[in-house]
Amino acid sequence: MIWVNRPSMEDIKLFFSKSMEAHMGFEFCEMGNDYITGKIEISDHHRQPIGVLHGGTGAAFSESLANLGTHLTIDLDHFYGLCVDLNINHLRPVRSGTIYGKATALHLGRRTQVWNVEIKDKYNQLISAARVTKALIEHKDHAPLQEVFNPLIDAKKDN
Repeated sequence: MIWVNRPSMEDIKLFFSKSMEAHMGFEFCEMGNDYITGKIEISDHHRQPIGVLHGGTGAAFSESLANLGTHLTIDLDHFYGLCVDLNINHLRPVRSGTIYGKATALHLGRRTQVWNVEIKDKYNQLISAARVTKALIEHKDHAPLQEVFNPLIDAKKDN
């Protein structure tokens, strides 16, 4: 198992409650031994004007899954993660329904992480494939981030 922090799905929801993820309706579903899953019910604000899923939605969803994975695999008392590279291929258009994302760590280093994210439709067809690279940044003054990370840190202390 790769997780340093194992918050409940409710704690994860609280962590993202004031962020783009909540606004966009991203739902985080499961933490497996080495992966994170989530889903999005596609609505009008996820689509391009021509009616298909906007590539930015898939990119944001991929980065969000990798972001959560990163923050659950590091010591949040000393580090946080930032995306330094996102590469995504959109392989199949989708107009409606639910899409499902799964992020799996490819590399968990001391200063960088690389995550593979696959987004599929309800038929398990691959919609998008992404690779997300995260830089692990040491924070000297923990106080400003303490409130942000409390849902994830408190969950770690409860285990």
